[in-house]
Amino acid sequence: MTSAVSEEPAKKRILVIEDEPDIVRGLRDALEFEGFEVQARGTGTEGLTAAMEWGPDAVLLDLMLPDDNGYRVCETLRQRDETVPIIILTAKAQETDKIRGLDAGADDYVTKPFSVAELIARINAIFRRQARMAHSDETFTIGGWQINARKHMMSRGRTSKRLTFYELEVLKLLRYKSE
Repeated sequence: MTSAVSEEPAKKRILVIEDEPDIVRGLRDALEFEGFEVQARGTGTEGLTAAMEWGPDAVLLDLMLPDDNGYRVCETLRQRDETVPIIILTAKAQETDKIRGLDAGADDYVTKPFSVAELIARINAIFRRQARMAHSDETFTIGGWQINARKHMMSRGRTSKRLTFYELEVLKLLRYKSE
């Protein structure tokens, strides 16, 4: 006789790269309470290693790390994985810092002090957007360009270009307008 085993959905995995123990403790408690699996690393080097070995579903990244520039860590994370959501958590609140972080590949930028509830809402919003994209048409053509929505790439012949989230969304709108 076999017993029915209900399989729980896998927990989303969040990697926190942050060197302040109090912030790590608070984030870990809040994220685990919300049902996420959490790992934390205190340096950029440890964070990059954990990202490659553990394969998180999202990364929370401080910019002011003891061993490395957080912008470089963000760029390296983005080069290694084009799709993992990266949210920068930092005390750097200047507009130029925010622009630099987003240009380095971050999906969102939250300044300290921050609301944990708002941060969790932002994480959940990113996961909802990913789920919608996974269900959307994977490839389509506009003006001779082949668009791969899952990979955020467009190509024609030997030419290819990586698309930002917003560029892809505009192309999707144009596709629907032309149909």
